[in-house]
Amino acid sequence: MARLIIGHTTHNSTRIWVRGDRKNPAAFLNVRGGNFNRNRKMILEERFGYTGVFDIGSLSANTRYECRVQFGRTTDEPEETRVDFGHTIGQFKTFPDDDTLVDLRFLLGSCNLHSMGFWQNPDDNFRTLLKIAQSEDADFMIHCGDQIYYDIPNFMKWPDFEEYRLKYLDAWSDSRPTRKFLTRLPHYMILDDHELVDNFSNNMTSTKSGASPDDVKKHGIRVYREFQHIHNPKVYGNQALYYSYSHGGIQFFCMDTRSERVQHQDASTRTMMIDDIQMGHFKRWLTRHKDAIKFVISSVPFVGHVENNDDKWCHEDFRDQREDILKHILDKDVTGLTFLTGDMHNSYHATLEVNSDTKSTTIHELMSSPINQTSKSSLGKYLRNHEIQSRHGFNYKSNIRTNEFFNDHSNAMIIKAKNRKISYEVFRTRTGKRREMQGSYTL
Repeated sequence: MARLIIGHTTHNSTRIWVRGDRKNPAAFLNVRGGNFNRNRKMILEERFGYTGVFDIGSLSANTRYECRVQFGRTTDEPEETRVDFGHTIGQFKTFPDDDTLVDLRFLLGSCNLHSMGFWQNPDDNFRTLLKIAQSEDADFMIHCGDQIYYDIPNFMKWPDFEEYRLKYLDAWSDSRPTRKFLTRLPHYMILDDHELVDNFSNNMTSTKSGASPDDVKKHGIRVYREFQHIHNPKVYGNQALYYSYSHGGIQFFCMDTRSERVQHQDASTRTMMIDDIQMGHFKRWLTRHKDAIKFVISSVPFVGHVENNDDKWCHEDFRDQREDILKHILDKDVTGLTFLTGDMHNSYHATLEVNSDTKSTTIHELMSSPINQTSKSSLGKYLRNHEIQSRHGFNYKSNIRTNEFFNDHSNAMIIKAKNRKISYEVFRTRTGKRREMQGSYTL
């Protein structure tokens, strides 16, 4: 199992996730770099699956650090008898100062199928991710959902704390390249449905196992917090799964488009992808950074118009919220916006042209999916040049060009931001082949 993950990092801090076990619940962390050398320790609790996070501050901007975690029976364990589990030495680089606009390079990926034994072994995929991260000197990686598949291969699996934990152990423990990759740069994560159950919504009538949505959330969200969310930024309180952060002058907002959603049941049901509180935070973030380069992480597509779209932003259930966001973007003159997404088992660059009588804007979307899978989506699953007249007096048209679409399975994307130019390159994680698709646009 992964014992060390580099999490949210700023110009002067980092969050480092660790995991012990019943025999060795005490974690000892050393962080060093330049003149900085700090030791920390904590007891990891059984009720949290022996996971925890060290918050390390007082770091210097744009500086490389090394960290090492060891484990023991108590916090008094002498160094000579502490345990090393392997891949417990990490490296990271702090971000530039908040007001410094610098070149940015980051990885985007989603959908890591596991639990299929040798047939779907992710080792080569994560070796490739690490190779690209090192060769491109990537600043961090965004994991855009479906980091585990709880309901594959057993669609009838009942929600259970320990079973959810075992899925993380299965996804990250069996693959040594995965464990190593998680220690080599900061990682930002958000859940999608398979961290819970396929096509999850809060008012789904039932799951294939017969469990209620409340049962699924009770178990799945708790373990998601233990393994993923605990090392994300904490910006909007302890309960929110959405968050925001920045790399220098470039801004990021990571939506939670899964745990708050409600879909149609009857005429009295108010449908939503995100609740009013998250929507308020998101709109204020858009306004505050309206002129900045911005990326919005959504685990399901916002720009691309999917034909069979039950759980996507383009579905009729979520049309009001989607158009409310577009209206806010027009009204507040928000520019420089790119959505980042996964989910569909293909990669693309899509655009959404939004026009009213007096204003117009173009919103971009980059999709990268899947890191490790066999199924894939064709361009025929999307409606191209699809125009909609909104209920707010503007129209919007979604498009994906043929040369900006790639769907051979198992791929990821490196994204670069230089001034206001965004460039991207898709590479095969299974084979390591570069430049399967590439392109650029200016914000």
